[in-house]
Amino acid sequence: MLDHQDLAWNEALDTLRDPWDRIVTEGALNPSLLPGWIAAIAASTDMLERLRVFALLKGEEVVGIVPYYRSRMRMTGVPIEVLNLASNLVSYHQEFVTLSDPNRLLHEFLSRFDEHGWNLLIVNNLPADGPAISALRDEARARRGVLVNYRSDSSPAMRLTGTWTDYLATKRKKFRYKIKRRRRDLLRGGEVEARWFDEASDVPALLEAILSIESHSWKVEADMAISEHPQEQRYYELLLPWMANRNLLLANVIYLDAEPIAYNLCYLWNGCLGQIKTSFDGRFAELSPGAAATEDAIRRGFEIGAGEFDFLGDVMPHKLEWATHTREHCNGYLFANAWWAKLIGTAKGAVQTWRKHRTSHEAER
Repeated sequence: MLDHQDLAWNEALDTLRDPWDRIVTEGALNPSLLPGWIAAIAASTDMLERLRVFALLKGEEVVGIVPYYRSRMRMTGVPIEVLNLASNLVSYHQEFVTLSDPNRLLHEFLSRFDEHGWNLLIVNNLPADGPAISALRDEARARRGVLVNYRSDSSPAMRLTGTWTDYLATKRKKFRYKIKRRRRDLLRGGEVEARWFDEASDVPALLEAILSIESHSWKVEADMAISEHPQEQRYYELLLPWMANRNLLLANVIYLDAEPIAYNLCYLWNGCLGQIKTSFDGRFAELSPGAAATEDAIRRGFEIGAGEFDFLGDVMPHKLEWATHTREHCNGYLFANAWWAKLIGTAKGAVQTWRKHRTSHEAER
């Protein structure tokens, strides 16, 4: 017999934190779906008071979790009621938090709102071939709604098998030479120290190094630097101690003459290193410190027996130097069967189809 709870965030953490952690851990879901990670991003964006948690129960057992918030938006001038997954705020390889039946969890979650009205469900950054997108398709058919998928990240990743030496032996001579050359150039620049951070006591020094590097990086001009955005800085101030306490944190910083010039911030989870953030001090660009920091992190992955280095985010040239495969993602927009919502969804879907055909046609020319 299935039942459910729908709780405010703080109340949910008091009663659901342990089963929520267990489902994410046992299901090998991405750690950004853990309640502590969602809490860090929500608190930094003043969203905590808006978050609620839907829990699907089988007897006394929690079998599924949906953290969410409601909002209103306008599409083509029409106001619509939106259900947003809380993990949309930051998500890597998003899935529904359940070990058993994502279709049932999604159906029960949406049924909770049928009487109160909803027009659109938004679920961002779903693996394009994962169970969550399949559940959205099935629910769209069952409800006679409309599902529109928008392209999201194409995330490069690298399989780690054997040793670092074994790996290098499989690469071309030019690749191996490039690694040796940039390491040699870096050492010629001054006294080099590579430092690793994985304890809660390391976090203040790590944050100081990250902010220093970001403030001198190319990201400042691109308006992407953490140091220029207090809200994002607050996010990492909350996230990194939590990661360290959960034994998720693995970061490295390269210092040149005691000055931080490049960093690489990763999570270590279920045998996977995930690259959350990386950057370098632009004043030392000719020494390629950013490439060296990433190389050090990949090498550490081999040393600790990780099975994969996941670059996360979207495709970038420095990631493709290493990647063995990519994961395609999409943002799923499920429009309900109300006539105006369905009409909007149908129009949005038609535009998406047209754009795909145009892109395909241009690629063939």
